[in-house]
Amino acid sequence: MNNPWMWRAASAAACAALLVGCSTGASEQKKKIDALEQQVDILQAQEDRLQASLDKANKTLKELQEERRAIEARRVPEGARRAELPTCQDATTSLRQSLPAGTLRALVDNVEETSMQARLVPHFRGGQPEGMKVFGIKPNTVVAGLGLQNGDVVIRVAGHTLNGTQQAIGAFKAIQNNPVAPIKIVLLRDGEAICLELDEQAP
Repeated sequence: MNNPWMWRAASAAACAALLVGCSTGASEQKKKIDALEQQVDILQAQEDRLQASLDKANKTLKELQEERRAIEARRVPEGARRAELPTCQDATTSLRQSLPAGTLRALVDNVEETSMQARLVPHFRGGQPEGMKVFGIKPNTVVAGLGLQNGDVVIRVAGHTLNGTQQAIGAFKAIQNNPVAPIKIVLLRDGEAICLELDEQAP
């Protein structure tokens, strides 16, 4: 180019194009970096949530293990546990209740009605099962006539130890199969061992 002004204009145009290209490239590069940084933030947040879940699971597992060790530490061998429960020979008081003939048969034959006359729930002492606690005895019912009182803890019935619901059901079935008086009940009343003997009057 012989015209210096034309040469200068062309040079200026080339520089402008180069600057635009460089600016565009830098902008695209920045967008890519921003996108990568966002992905890193997302992954970091996911890692934090996973770590929090893992910490919570480890804490729950540790608590369960400690609870299990505590239960095992309180567990007493079955033989030792039964030896501690009183019998009629250990009772400090003996009571005798005379019932009308057929009372025991009526109790075991009408299970649904009997269960509505009083409630039995497992009783625990020191973390160990200790009989079935009686409450909610309805007045003027057959159960009320047995001589039981609200708050009594029934330990044994007809020689069967009551350490839970299953044992109570087993004792009930045994009486159901052989409802013959007298039947001895060992109970705790205000901490005192009582032997309650249920007998039936002659028909």
